[in-house]
Amino acid sequence: MPRNDNGLQTGNRKGKRQRGQIVATVQDIAQQTQILSIYGSIEAARAGEYGRAFAVVVDEMGRLAQSTGEATSEIKEPLSEIFNAVRTVHSSIDKSSSLFQDNLRMIRKSLR
Repeated sequence: MPRNDNGLQTGNRKGKRQRGQIVATVQDIAQQTQILSIYGSIEAARAGEYGRAFAVVVDEMGRLAQSTGEATSEIKEPLSEIFNAVRTVHSSIDKSSSLFQDNLRMIRKSLR
């Protein structure tokens, strides 16, 4: 991947890959938490009366996993918009820097 003078990677493949990895990681954590919640519910049921308090915690854990999964789906589009905006700003900075360098060369040349 090419780099500009600031050492930043150019192009949007890396941004898309990062976006996908972020969302996939959070979704994966939510799914794993949901699975743990199910296993916890089974163990709480096996414990009978002694597992009631644990069942409450496990139930909350399941709700948290579900809301995390839903929130992850909701942030996909805004996250994409943020990455696109950053890419646009980055491109504008590159163009401005290039124009500045061109102008600087012309000024130096005219001073000779």
